[in-house]
Amino acid sequence: MSILHSQETLVESAPPTRLVFRPNSMFSSTISDGASGRALYSVKTKILGVVRTDLVLPGTKEVAAQITRKDLLPDTVAFREPGSEKLHKTKLNKWLSKGESIAGQPLPTYVLDSALHGRFKIRMHSEHRLALFASDDTTILAHWDMTPCTRSGSFALAMSATLDSASRLQILVAFMYLEQKLRNLEESGRKDSRTRASGGAELPDLNPYAFGSPNLYASPMVGAAFAAFFQSQN
Repeated sequence: MSILHSQETLVESAPPTRLVFRPNSMFSSTISDGASGRALYSVKTKILGVVRTDLVLPGTKEVAAQITRKDLLPDTVAFREPGSEKLHKTKLNKWLSKGESIAGQPLPTYVLDSALHGRFKIRMHSEHRLALFASDDTTILAHWDMTPCTRSGSFALAMSATLDSASRLQILVAFMYLEQKLRNLEESGRKDSRTRASGGAELPDLNPYAFGSPNLYASPMVGAAFAAFFQSQN
């Protein structure tokens, strides 16, 4: 079910905005408006001693948001300040903090403190994979739309039409960060299962989206760097 038909509290009658990832990658993709097909962001990732993912405005070099994953120091997130090219950076664990753990779930609840734009909760959802709730904890405002992604190779985030543009960008970045964290945990579990099934010898990885898009992971050097980095995080 979507935002409009969820068993949780309904938030609107207008259709939600859908942000479509092509390909299905949190590291290297184009994010487009699901209704118009207009490109909104290009997702680009570089390894510069850290793993830095930029959301770039199409046709420009302007970075709207940035996620920096670090090995030893805390991860950071940055957003472009209104009316300037300057990025305001903060520690990611202050902006997106861990909440209560949920029995049987690999990820706890996360609290997104968007300062001027409100406080939200993101947690795993049996139908939507990840869902964002209002502070009252019953109203779904955003969730992964799982319907078209398996066959088309795309992945979509549905957002309530009531959210303002600044909140949408912060929510988008939070979903991207947590989705990749969840994929890393799932891949780690698959590796453990393959190792047990083979009597101790690890079988080849058959999941092309484990660390991003197939094109990004296809490079042996880039793939090894991503694998080493994320292995250290699990």
